[in-house]
Amino acid sequence: MGSSGIEREAYRALARALRDARQAAGLSQRDLAGLTGIKQGKISSVEQALGNPTLKTLARMASACGVTLTIAPADPNGDDLES
Repeated sequence: MGSSGIEREAYRALARALRDARQAAGLSQRDLAGLTGIKQGKISSVEQALGNPTLKTLARMASACGVTLTIAPADPNGDDLES
């Protein structure tokens, strides 16, 4: 099961954003695991852009970090489609 370069880069960007949000909230991966009920290993995998987490997992992680997970379509050329 492969994914396109665009999909991988989008997942890497999301993983970085979640890690940054966790760190900005002053939480360790262990703290986040305690708040969400998601295993620390799964959090680590998400932050490394590995695996295939569900939207529910991503949303729970974001919420516990005090941020909102927003998903919007993007043009493959990097242009914002909402404009």
